[in-house]
Amino acid sequence: EDERKDAIRAVDNEAQDLSNVDISENAYAIKKRAGYTQFRTVGLSTHGVRGGYYFRDTGGNNTLVHCNEADCSESVNSGAYAAFYTTATSGAYFDFIDSNGYIWIADSSRDVIERYDGSALTSYASHPRGDQIEAGPDRLIISGTSANPNRLNFSKKADFTTFATAAQPVDPFTTDVGLPGTAITALKWF
Repeated sequence: EDERKDAIRAVDNEAQDLSNVDISENAYAIKKRAGYTQFRTVGLSTHGVRGGYYFRDTGGNNTLVHCNEADCSESVNSGAYAAFYTTATSGAYFDFIDSNGYIWIADSSRDVIERYDGSALTSYASHPRGDQIEAGPDRLIISGTSANPNRLNFSKKADFTTFATAAQPVDPFTTDVGLPGTAITALKWF
């Protein structure tokens, strides 16, 4: 047993190479790492994946979305990937939320907010162009616009497609968080 300890003991000022290894679950041994495998191939390979999301679309299909370069591609029910959104700004990072079978897409380049139902992509040029998106119980929330990075924009109650502010309690509204010019860095409804 002492010989084994001496065999793995590092000499002063030398380190053992622990590349491609993991510690066992009981922490008594070092074992070879299982490694990496390719899950699936996404259409473009010039950028790594910069956003991914799983949702069930309006047709009840399990849909896996991955975005890279300027494309978002979907894998429906574990099938091959096919691009459905190809006009995003190259290199953007993507943020997603889903509600009632629709996936909503925002990105770090503040492109037009997109909604996808598994077959049709709809652009919402009238929505605030934010970099983060979230769904509350009855409103869509967008933050991170370039003009007001600290503003939360709430859609009309029970209508994710309307953002024109008005005076009634059901109408869209905005609220600012923190000091002007400070950016909201995370958005999550609990």
